[in-house]
Parts: sequence; C-alpha cells; structure tokens
Amino acid sequence: MPIPKWLRENNNNNEELLTASKTKVIIGQFYEILAAKIFNGEYNNKAVGQEMYPDVIVWKGFQDILYEVKASSLSNRFTFDLGQQQYYKDLINTEFPFTNPKTYYSFFVYELKEPLYKTYIYSQELIEGLITHTKACLILPLEIVNQFKDWFVLSTYINKSWSDRRIKKSKLDIMFVRIPATRIINWVNNTEVLKTDFKNLSIEFGYRDFNIKNYKFKRRIVSRFKILNQTISSFPLLEMIEKEK
Repeated sequence: MPIPKWLRENNNNNEELLTASKTKVIIGQFYEILAAKIFNGEYNNKAVGQEMYPDVIVWKGFQDILYEVKASSLSNRFTFDLGQQQYYKDLINTEFPFTNPKTYYSFFVYELKEPLYKTYIYSQELIEGLITHTKACLILPLEIVNQFKDWFVLSTYINKSWSDRRIKKSKLDIMFVRIPATRIINWVNNTEVLKTDFKNLSIEFGYRDFNIKNYKFKRRIVSRFKILNQTISSFPLLEMIEKEK
C-alpha cells in the first residue's frame, strides 16, 4: 500500500501547519502503522472513498488476523459506528480474500499538551508528540466490541449536533458507540477492573453466554519500535484473547 507522505524519507513537509482534518488523518495513520509493526502485519493505507477494509492484516493461511485500529486522546472518547462492526461480522462467513478471519479492535490512548481539533499544530510536533506520549493500548476481540452497542451510550449525528442519549437502533440510519479513553486506560492498568466491568455489564444486559473465564489476558510493554527513526516511548498493552476450546 502507498506510504503516507509524512512517513516518506527526505520529506520536507513535516513542518506543515495542519488543519483539524489533516491532524485526524495523520493520527489514524500513525497508529495503524504502529499496530502493523507491533503485530508484524500488513498496513493498509486506505484512500478516501475506498471500500471498507481492515487497517492491519496478519496473513496466516489457516486463520488470518484482522485489526481495526482506533485512537483517542486521554481527555476524549473513542467513537465508531455499528456499520463497521457489521462489516467484520459478515467477513466471518466469507471465504475471500481472508481465510477463517479473526478480528480484533486496537484502542490506542495518547496524551498531548494541546487539545487537538481546537488548535492548529505542526506535523512534526504532532508526530513527535505521538511518539513520546502514547499511554496505553487495549486489544479486544470483535465479539466483545459487538456488545458495546448495549454496554455504552449510543449517539447519532442529528441536525449537525451530537445527541448523547441512548436511542433505539430502529430509528437510526447511522449509530455510533462512544467510550471514554479514561476507561480504556483503567482497563489496561487493572485487569481485575476490566473483568468486573465486563461481568457486571453482561449480567445487566442479559448476555447469559458471556463468561469472562473463557478469555485469557496477555500484558506486555511495547518498546523499541521506530517511526521516522525515532523510538516509540514504552507503554503497556493488554490483549484479551479467547481461550482455545
């Protein structure tokens, strides 16, 4: 896939003053590339208007692993739409181009001094900030993320303003799930909090088949990866994986 302009060697545009929309694009690309490095996968640089496709693919032959990458500042929230989740659910029953795919969502949390989207920022300053101020990453399987539509507040874009109230799916064309980044940080830092939250939420919303004991957790410190010849500052990563039956 094409390499983003800001990542190319000898790029003279890294002192560009970014608009809010460009800032958002670069943050997304940065963490997709970082995820590809972490999981030794193939990065997919999606063009605007391109058909939906996983951000990172790990080709294994017997079961391909797909990663959808999300990023949020610590003071903000993760937002993603239910249509995207349906795309990954539909892939389970397809034979091409992926073999028996297993999908995970990667939630990266970063913290920068200046609030993004409210001010302009130079691209070099943005990239260096992400390199040094990534705080945590949580990896969750698709079947867990699918339950977020009930566990967390849903919202929709109505009359150019966000409505943060729980609403019925049947009334919407587009629905979004919104999760505070602080909650992701808490789960990464304390697995017992995650287990308790998931258990209580599943009981509250009647997921009788959900059993936290069916999953195992892998924690590690991400370090030594480089972007633009700069080493990423270390941060914790927690991965939730279904146990083999």
